[in-house]
Amino acid sequence: MDDAARVRERAVRLYALALQARERGYTSAGELEGLANETMTHAEELERRITRPAEIPQHVAQQQQQPQPKTKKD
Repeated sequence: MDDAARVRERAVRLYALALQARERGYTSAGELEGLANETMTHAEELERRITRPAEIPQHVAQQQQQPQPKTKKD
């Protein structure tokens, strides 16, 4: 399971907790729902980054492809 899927799963659990809290009349239900919304937004951002690798700036892609020089340890 990738990171975005894990974060999305966490958001779903937070939504479930928020629903339970609301049903039981807890005042924390709104906060839990807000956390769930933020978490879901984060998951969506991760998914966008994963699905659009072509948008990596060219200079960054070139740096990643260059081999690193070996250093001697004294």
